[in-house]
This record gives sequence, C-alpha cells and structure tokens, in this order.
Amino acid sequence: MSSAEHTKWLSLDNLTNVCIVLTCIVVSGAFLQRWLVVPRQAGAPLLPTYEVGEHITPPTGVQFDVHANTVLLYLSSSCRFCTASMPFYAKLASARNEGDFEIVVVGSEPRESLTAYVLQHGLDAGGIVSVARGSFKSSGTPTVVIVDRSGRVQGAWTGLLGDQEREVRQRLGVGN
Repeated sequence: MSSAEHTKWLSLDNLTNVCIVLTCIVVSGAFLQRWLVVPRQAGAPLLPTYEVGEHITPPTGVQFDVHANTVLLYLSSSCRFCTASMPFYAKLASARNEGDFEIVVVGSEPRESLTAYVLQHGLDAGGIVSVARGSFKSSGTPTVVIVDRSGRVQGAWTGLLGDQEREVRQRLGVGN
C-alpha cells in the first residue's frame, strides 16, 4: 500500500464511517441485552438471595405470625417479567382460601407506584410495602419468597417461574 493509498484510507470520511459502524454495533448489543435476553432458566446460578431456613425480619408493617405462611413478592412496576408473572400471582392470591397464607408485595419504589401497578394488574395483595433499595435480599425482580410464621424462609425463587409455579403452589398447599 502506497503512502497516498494509506492516507486516503485514513481520511476523515472513512474514520467517521468506522465510528458510526462501531457505535451501531454497541447500541445493537445493548438493545439485544436489554430487550431480547431470555430470562433465567431454572437451576441457573443467581446472586445471593434468601436461603431456605434463613430467618428474616419482616418488612415494616408486615406480620409473619398471622398466617402459616407469608408470600413476599418483590416486584418492580418497570419489570416486564413481573408483569408477565401477574396472572400466576393473581391466581395464587385467589387460592388463599385453600391455604393459610397472605401475599405481600414488596418493592423499592414508592408505595403509590407499587399500589397503582398492583391494582392495574388486578392482584389482590394483603399488603404493599416499599422498602429501601438493597434492604430486600434479591438478585432481581420478580422474586417470590415464602416465609413461615416464625420468619423462616420456606422457599425462594427469582425470575419467571415456569414449571416452578407448581412447586410454589405445593409449598403453600394449594392446587392449580
């Protein structure tokens, strides 16, 4: 390659085009990661969350000793997987008369936002609690935690449940 050809290749127009292409690649990658990534598969490793048998302190305004179990749903109104899970949560809430449990929605956004979100999706929750970000031990939303009346975790799941919905229902003693 001659010096003139090398200089021509390094022209401002060519460098600009290369930068535009690289920017498009980066933006496309970010888009794919944000909108098209498949949710966590069952059994995939997660960041730390509540462990079965772990004792937890109830969020302010929640009493674990009223029912045999309390289902804590850690949700976010901006979480598409939370929204996709709402039909299961509503079905679970309607089965409360089959078992002795309550459902409490927990989130780290203002209580008003959580309440509007829950009402919009027809979820009949026994309580809606806003907690400080990072105070609920979860690797993401949605997270389902079943806690017994003594405050011991009986089960914890993060992400879309899929086949694990049956496990949640079994732990609570309710049918489909």
